Amino acid sequence: MDKNIEQMEKYVNDVLYNHPAAYLDPEQLDPQYREFSESLLFLGKAVLDMYQYICEMSDGVLDRQMERQNPLLGPLKDLQSKLSHIAWQTKQVARGNIDIQIQYLGEFSDSFKRMVEQLRKRDEAARRNAEMEREILETEKRLLQHEMENQVKHYKSVISMNQEIRAYQHDIKNHLLCLGNLLEDGQTEEAKEYLEEISKRVYHKEKILHTENYILDALITEKAQIAEEKNIRLTMDLKLKKELNIRPADWCAIFGNALDNAIEACEKVEEGERFIHIAASCEGSLLKIKIENAMQGTLDANGRGLETTKKRKDYHGFGLKNIEKTVHRYDGIMELTAENGRFMMQILLCDIMGQAV
Repeated sequence: MDKNIEQMEKYVNDVLYNHPAAYLDPEQLDPQYREFSESLLFLGKAVLDMYQYICEMSDGVLDRQMERQNPLLGPLKDLQSKLSHIAWQTKQVARGNIDIQIQYLGEFSDSFKRMVEQLRKRDEAARRNAEMEREILETEKRLLQHEMENQVKHYKSVISMNQEIRAYQHDIKNHLLCLGNLLEDGQTEEAKEYLEEISKRVYHKEKILHTENYILDALITEKAQIAEEKNIRLTMDLKLKKELNIRPADWCAIFGNALDNAIEACEKVEEGERFIHIAASCEGSLLKIKIENAMQGTLDANGRGLETTKKRKDYHGFGLKNIEKTVHRYDGIMELTAENGRFMMQILLCDIMGQAV
């Protein structure tokens, strides 16, 4: 074989299979082969450069500046540009920007689109869940605040009532001493007059209930006073057992909120038509409660109870939610109806004779 062709053939094989050994010197060839060997060298360098760039791109190097004179690098430059753009888009997705589209690279584009769509769905679901959790926490916070305010109001009323009772007790002792002295001196008529006088000063309007539950007695007594001040006729039919395993706070949550709502509803009704009726009775391990009151207009069902008619809907409505939450604590049920100017709440609590909740 001709030595010139042998050297050029070896150069081509080295370019393809043994890059470090690829070498060809046109000056060592016969003159008629030198021009062709120079073209062969240009082609060999172009192939070696393309191979090097491909290796770097496969390792993730996408910022290498390619030579402009190499005619074989056109498609490779286009691929480098697309991969660089995909890398940028991927970073944007990683930062939360999921409004990304790829319109090239065939199956890869389709897979990328599906991945972005799944990420978008997960991101939307995560946002919805976060918003729901925030709303739940905010609602629980407001419920707790509203419940605490009602309990503080109730306990302040009980304290005030006890102070009044102690004052009455102190006065009664003094009155009894005076009456005793008058009777001991035989001044019967004076004693009668004195008794009539002090009787006029005693507060008769306050009605103290005597069920078997001191919390309920104090609570309904407080609400009865308010109802009387607002000219609301309050009637009761209470048949309760002495030992009911219901927490004091839960008595307040149910009756306190229900009666507050009832009183507020009655205030919107003409005075002669205002009424509240409370009924409660025990049947085995069940406690039945029914509270009726006058109301104005109608209330529309909203799927979770009844829609509040109050102006500040972001705050009001927690009374019913508090009651409902307490009823669920005792595996109970609550039913609300409103018709013909009458609102009725019926509650059933279960296992009230078992272990306290």
